[in-house]
Amino acid sequence: MTAAATMNYNTAYFNSTRGFSTEAESIAEGKQSILNRLLETFSMGERFRNISQRTAEIASIACVRGWDGYDGLPVTFGTYMHAAFFMHTLPEHLPLPELSADPDGAISMEWYRMPDWIFSISIDDTGKLDYSGIFADKKVSGSSFFVEEIDSDIIDYIGRI
Repeated sequence: MTAAATMNYNTAYFNSTRGFSTEAESIAEGKQSILNRLLETFSMGERFRNISQRTAEIASIACVRGWDGYDGLPVTFGTYMHAAFFMHTLPEHLPLPELSADPDGAISMEWYRMPDWIFSISIDDTGKLDYSGIFADKKVSGSSFFVEEIDSDIIDYIGRI
C-alpha cells in the first residue's frame, strides 16, 4: 500500500500539529493538501463524506434540550467533533457504526452482527469513551479517553464484529 492509502484522516483533516515552527506549519499545509486531493477521488472521499454527513445529521437532530421529547441534553459541538474525529480515525478496514444521540448529550456508535455479537461506544464532549460489547459468551466493558488515537483494544473489539 502507498503512504497516501494508509494515511489516517485525522492527522490531515484536523491539522493536528503540535509544532509551532515554520517547518511544522509547512508540514501541516502539505498534509491538508494531500487530504484535499484524496477527497476529490471517489474511493477515498466517499468514506470521509459519509462520516461527516452522518455525524452532522445526528448533531443537528439533537442540538436542543428536549430533542428526544423528554429532557434530553443537546449534543454539543465538542461531542460532535470528538465523534467525528473518532470515526475519521478508524482504520479503513473497519466498518462504520450506526450512530445515535444519547439523552445525556453523548453520541453512541454501534457495530452489530447479531444479537450476541455487538459492540457499542458512547463519546461525550470531553472525549470520554464508555464502551461495552458482547461477543457470543464473552462480555467486555470499560472507559477511556480518546486523544488522537484509538486504543488498540477498542480497534480489536470493533474488528470482531
